[in-house]
Amino acid sequence: MTAHTGSSGQGEGDRLGLLEVAWQRRDVAPAEAAQAARAALKSPEAARAGVILAYLDWRAGRYGRSAGRLVRALTALDRTDAPPDIWLGRTLNTLANLRSLLNQPGEAAALFGRQLQLARDLNSTELEAIGLHDLGVAQFRVGDLTRAETHLRRALPLLERLPDPVGVAIARLNLGVLALRAGEPQAATEHFRQALEVQDAPDTALLRLPWLESRLRRSLLEAAEATGNAGLIAEQEAALWRLAATPAHLESGHLEIALDIALALGCRAGPQATLEQVRPVLDLARRLGQEEHAGLALAHERLSEACAALGDHAGALDHLRAALALERGAHAAEREQQYRALEVLHQTRILGDIAEQEKQKNSRLLSDLRDLQTLNEHMRRLSLTDGLTGLYNRYHLFLEGERLSATAAAPLAVAIIDIDHFKGINDRHGHLPGDEMLRTLARLIRDFAQPGDLAARYGGEEFVLLRPGVTAPAFAASLQHLRRTVAEFGWEKVAPGLAVTVSIGVADACGPHFEAGLGAADQCLYRVKNEGRNAVRYCHSPDCTPG
Repeated sequence: MTAHTGSSGQGEGDRLGLLEVAWQRRDVAPAEAAQAARAALKSPEAARAGVILAYLDWRAGRYGRSAGRLVRALTALDRTDAPPDIWLGRTLNTLANLRSLLNQPGEAAALFGRQLQLARDLNSTELEAIGLHDLGVAQFRVGDLTRAETHLRRALPLLERLPDPVGVAIARLNLGVLALRAGEPQAATEHFRQALEVQDAPDTALLRLPWLESRLRRSLLEAAEATGNAGLIAEQEAALWRLAATPAHLESGHLEIALDIALALGCRAGPQATLEQVRPVLDLARRLGQEEHAGLALAHERLSEACAALGDHAGALDHLRAALALERGAHAAEREQQYRALEVLHQTRILGDIAEQEKQKNSRLLSDLRDLQTLNEHMRRLSLTDGLTGLYNRYHLFLEGERLSATAAAPLAVAIIDIDHFKGINDRHGHLPGDEMLRTLARLIRDFAQPGDLAARYGGEEFVLLRPGVTAPAFAASLQHLRRTVAEFGWEKVAPGLAVTVSIGVADACGPHFEAGLGAADQCLYRVKNEGRNAVRYCHSPDCTPG
């Protein structure tokens, strides 16, 4: 080893080169990327190091910390006395993704627009590719599937040109999911196959991500089931079994991989197989100290269904309670992170500064930017609604539910409506009829609702209906009409042999405690499920004064 004898400028160039390597490896080796970035925090390249750490914080769900790092990096990199470089574009991209996750699609679109403008100014294929791809993902998140597909397809050849094998595989995965949602399982199959070919190529072996392979295999299995391709089903099941037999993946902490494999394999083979496949995932979570992982809520739901099918109703109820606790904990943690991030961003007025700088710097708009500006208002409207059903989404439900609960003169009546045996219906009739069933039920709920009610999709097969100024017992009585309407509806028009019933739990939300009222309705729903389904039940909310 020789001593370093170069100039300080050469040293800074070496450090910037190390940061560039760290950025390129941020997804495949996040711990190494973080170590390299932290080593540069006290150097002149601190702002660029901060961008890497902000990206890693965003991907880990630490939104508040990510926002703070991005504000500092943007202040340092976006100066009029220095020419913009690719790191400014990376900052804008990460901030745009953060804004999208904070349910602010309009602000996200503006930031993606500025990133794409900078990509063209710098002639940067990387910035253009990740900007188009992530804009597509943001549009998919708010249900704008047409524009999402357009931008993902435009990003794909750019990612292939870089080359970026991980980016190509992820783009193919997203395009495949879009195709499945659009009822095109054959097209989805082709995307998933090509993504796996990228993963399996010898020259990308060092970049292979086990979690990406498990997600691709699980998605390809879903597409194969939709097309009835028995050979492809057997092929993907065998591949998932091979992954399940690779302890190095699971021992290294990839809980998501174990969950993907267990849900894909166990839930197709009956309740006993579900227990045998999914229970070890809970054991793995305990060994890794990740019992609070949000993804385990789905594991508990599947275990509850399996226990109920096997006659173990006590076990079914225990798993339902565990799923509820995990969902509440995850929701509370996510909201806390969102509030912290929004507080940081509002305090700095970062978007106002960006908009003003953009106005001063640019005298013309490219065609993509005109499209993005037109899109802003459209995305703002979509951010409040569920893309599949057209009802309000979970985010708006909690915002408006808290307001109604705090301001209502009488207790706010809360109803949770859940489709009975939804997974079995999906397994028998397929993904597309399942989506049509959800849209139809949403329409029946909308027809039942009165002026002043709020109807929202709570998640999956669950819907929430709020009615101010009416007590929960009275609301429960009126909901019998909705229950009968659903049971008597001509579901044969959706799929031959389809029959649908719903279970409904009702409670009051008193004072500012909307989540407590929602939780009481949720517990009431579980009692309805445990007592036989296809019924409406009112339960007292512990936060409300009796009588």
